[in-house]
Amino acid sequence: MYTLYWAESSGSFVTQIALRWVDAPHQITSVDLESGEHQTDEFFQLNPAGQLPTMVLPDGSILTETLATILHLDMAYPDAGLIGKDAGEKSSAYRWLAFLATRTYGHILRYYYSDRFSRNDMEGVQQLSAAAIDEDFKIIETALDGQTTLSGSSLTIADVYLVMIAAWSPSLDKLMESSPNVARLWNQTIESNAVAAVWAENFPELQT
Repeated sequence: MYTLYWAESSGSFVTQIALRWVDAPHQITSVDLESGEHQTDEFFQLNPAGQLPTMVLPDGSILTETLATILHLDMAYPDAGLIGKDAGEKSSAYRWLAFLATRTYGHILRYYYSDRFSRNDMEGVQQLSAAAIDEDFKIIETALDGQTTLSGSSLTIADVYLVMIAAWSPSLDKLMESSPNVARLWNQTIESNAVAAVWAENFPELQT
């Protein structure tokens, strides 16, 4: 059985969806971020970075980083279609997972935690990060022209990763208005059977 350390509105959302998607036996352990439970010595023994998601595998080993948990579950359950079912879908899903995880997520971090990246110009860091986030979504918007999902037609975990990043964007309303393809994929993803059941508990403030 897998054990996922989870908190509302955190990166553990995607891993939670992935576990359910592949139908892996798992349990959820809630972590109180507001009280700093992720910064305790006990949690540091699980994940020295003090971050979520943190996942204990059935063999007792520990896996961190959202992208790593996704790739592990795709390898452990290859027939589940987590990252697509054919080479073309998988290639596209890999591309966008890497784009979101290594590029856009970094911009999100710099926007919300600008004090970690500058001692005297946090506002400047925020402004540059917000512009970079906007640019990334313009790239995604264009890529979605003529296709239903990031991988082409089938919903994959890359689309789930996208809606999580979008939920964290500095101005979600503006994003939805300026990016109709992203808005369409957002609605399609959060209303899908794979996602709808856990969307509300992760992002309750975004319920309509």
